Amino acid sequence: MSSVSESVLFPAYQNIIGMGETAVPFLLRQLADEGDDPDQWFWALKAITGADPVNEDDLGNNLLMARSWFEWGISMGYAW
Repeated sequence: MSSVSESVLFPAYQNIIGMGETAVPFLLRQLADEGDDPDQWFWALKAITGADPVNEDDLGNNLLMARSWFEWGISMGYAW
């Protein structure tokens, strides 16, 4: 979907959020697998964890946002 707001309201995306913290390593793995063009899993990660490790200056840059989440995931002991 082209719109992030449409994507996050999609039932499958909401179901992933409903999985709770169980989904976090899978979301981090998905971001990692997407390489230099990560998709919009940031909203789900924030909704699930309550964390927001992304620097305000990096908002809109999916690659830098993903790196912030990877660093957060490592600091929290998530393995993916």
